Amino acid sequence: MGMTSDLRKVTMNLSEADVARVNFLQTKMQLRTKADVVATSVLYTKILADLVDDGDILIRHRDGRIEKLILPHLRP
Repeated sequence: MGMTSDLRKVTMNLSEADVARVNFLQTKMQLRTKADVVATSVLYTKILADLVDDGDILIRHRDGRIEKLILPHLRP
């Protein structure tokens, strides 16, 4: 995951639903640790925030339909 020596320890309180999501993502993304899940999720959220600032994010489904992805917390 590109870890460097400038790591910072953080403590988080997560709900049971949040822990279940982390576990799901750890399996889905085949990541070694829950910290890797959080770091990867933060990275992906930053990428999405940058994309929203530049325009719309569109999803093309396998059947050809196109939908706009709306992320309420990432408004430009």
